[in-house]
Amino acid sequence: MAEKDPNNLAQIATRSKRSTAAGVVTGAAVLLFCLSQAGDYIDSEGPGRLMLAASVACALLSAVAIMFKPNREAKYYILYVGAVFLACPMLNIIAVERMNGNFLNELIQACWIDNYLICLLIYLAVFCICGSVRISAILISPAMFLFGLANMYVKDFRGEPLVPMDMGSVSTAMTVARGYTYSVGVDVSFAVAVTVLAMALAVRLSMPHAARKTKIVLRLVIALVVSTVAFCFYGTDLFVNWGYKPDFFNQMRGYNNKGALLGFTVNTRYLHRSAPEGYDPDAIEGIVESELAGYDGRTITEAALGKRAAKGKAKKNAAVEPDIIVIMDEAFSDLTINGEYETNRDPIPNMNALKKESLQGYAYVSVFGAGTSNTEFEFLTGDSMAFLPPASNAYQLYIEKDQPGLVRTLEKKGYTTHAFHPYFRGNWNRPRVYESMGFDDYCGIEDMFSQKFVNEYTNNPNAKYTLGKLLEEEGKSGDIFLRRYVSDAYDFSDVITRYEKRDKSKPYFMFNVTMQNHSPYDMFMDEKYRTVDLEGLAGEYPKSEQYLQIIHQTDKALGDLVAYFKEADRPVIVLFFGDHQPSIENDFYTEVTGTDPNRMEGMQNMNRYATRFMLWANYDIPKGWVDMISVNYLQTMMLESAGIDITKYGQYLQSLYQKYPVITSQGAVKAGGAFVDAPGAQPDLSDYSCVIYNGLSDPDNRADIY
Repeated sequence: MAEKDPNNLAQIATRSKRSTAAGVVTGAAVLLFCLSQAGDYIDSEGPGRLMLAASVACALLSAVAIMFKPNREAKYYILYVGAVFLACPMLNIIAVERMNGNFLNELIQACWIDNYLICLLIYLAVFCICGSVRISAILISPAMFLFGLANMYVKDFRGEPLVPMDMGSVSTAMTVARGYTYSVGVDVSFAVAVTVLAMALAVRLSMPHAARKTKIVLRLVIALVVSTVAFCFYGTDLFVNWGYKPDFFNQMRGYNNKGALLGFTVNTRYLHRSAPEGYDPDAIEGIVESELAGYDGRTITEAALGKRAAKGKAKKNAAVEPDIIVIMDEAFSDLTINGEYETNRDPIPNMNALKKESLQGYAYVSVFGAGTSNTEFEFLTGDSMAFLPPASNAYQLYIEKDQPGLVRTLEKKGYTTHAFHPYFRGNWNRPRVYESMGFDDYCGIEDMFSQKFVNEYTNNPNAKYTLGKLLEEEGKSGDIFLRRYVSDAYDFSDVITRYEKRDKSKPYFMFNVTMQNHSPYDMFMDEKYRTVDLEGLAGEYPKSEQYLQIIHQTDKALGDLVAYFKEADRPVIVLFFGDHQPSIENDFYTEVTGTDPNRMEGMQNMNRYATRFMLWANYDIPKGWVDMISVNYLQTMMLESAGIDITKYGQYLQSLYQKYPVITSQGAVKAGGAFVDAPGAQPDLSDYSCVIYNGLSDPDNRADIY
């Protein structure tokens, strides 16, 4: 018998007609896909040609890897299996980071190693369960690709990266996502080639022969390693002390500098909300009473304006509670707080003209570009997101039933309470949350139009002609939609219609969340709306211009709304504010501020979280400009002007405002203007954190302060 030759190729790897065909088809498919993007590779900035060559190499290597099945009897087979197992996580990280905008060499402080080790731990965990390198790679590689793809699109669309808390908002994201334009591009093409290579390297592998006892011991050791790391990360502060924590100040910067997988992973540690250190439910009323003992009795309005308050003509009957209209307008803000720029006309002339008739200023929020419901939460409850896990969503995670806040306060005063949002009712878990808050009813787009129209809008929101014909069939005409969202003009007219149909025997409260100004800002828009142009800037910013054009339409609608309520025969108070600034070109912010947004710190960064607000009434209220207030204080300021009794919690906020006029998850500002970058770490705010936890997360022991 001939002696075996270890150098014989047949003893190292074999191939069949089926495997050859599979390899050729796979390699050709990847190659054609990459070559279809060849023009973009060549035209793209940076090493586009090198990426194209690497993509072609990945396609060819994938074909070879699928063609040949390694012989597990070969001398060095176990080393090959180990090398593939170690290589696959690296390939996955390369794919994810390219879609994150990085090459590995661009991650600072050797963070590519951290990302690689996290991915390797995921491989080890899956291997511990299935005992197969092949299955591990086939399961994890596409999952990592999808993670990188989702993170890329989320960053592009809302200006913030994908965080674990977004997993609770998938249904909302899916409905909003239909309005965006998706493209493949060279980064995705490159990531596809690399991901296919990772799977191809493992798909023909079988595990080396080993005794059953050896396999069991190996998997037990791996389980011990993975569980130990997980315990140290989630159960101790060891990794936090080593610096493994989110960039709380700027998540985008954290993902860009330290990698997407690392950024996502360190955020998972904050999914669970624990009670604040030293929390005692029996001490909450004492905390509030202690704060009120030093309270000088000034309202938030008086503290904010001082001697600057102006008087108006009284019209309100003091014995009658005013009707209250609150409009939280999607992405409405005055971008000049970031830096000066010129336009051919004032984007918000009506609001500016109303300064002498109202309270106006900047309201600071905790979110940028997205996260509307967190601003809702802060306004409706008086709680600040500063003391909830970073990037979490209160509506999805924390509100369950019987949530105290503005609605419950007005309910006790005999108000009918209504919520209205001209988009899909289920977004952000609003039906359950609004029920928990005590709203009498909640109307969404499903209640505004026929089911036939809603179905078509759901499936194809950009089909302008078809949707227009359906609206005509319903007898509706006019500027109902601006771009693909219900216009603020139509929204406000609906607010008026609902107001006129109200139960006039009771005071009325409406909370309206608009949709017109939602991103993206590169959608088709009728020429008649393009009335505002940027001037004098070096760059071209079409998204910024479209944003300014649509808030100009909001301002026109706001002027009409105020004109209507000026003639109302009952006292009416209107609070109007934006939920966050828009996700437009970073280069626009860079030019007007002189700083890359990813490098902003202190108040310069905080100003990107400031929106404009206006509190107006058809009766006498204090008037003037409020330099600083965070949105958690707005409901109390509004109730002061409405002449409605303030709860103890509201009084607590009145006192707290005099110490910290701004408290958000992005930072806080002390009286006098000192900036604080970590409100949760301030000893003098720990009591506020405990009060919030008691009202939000400990309903069985809730203090009697509401």
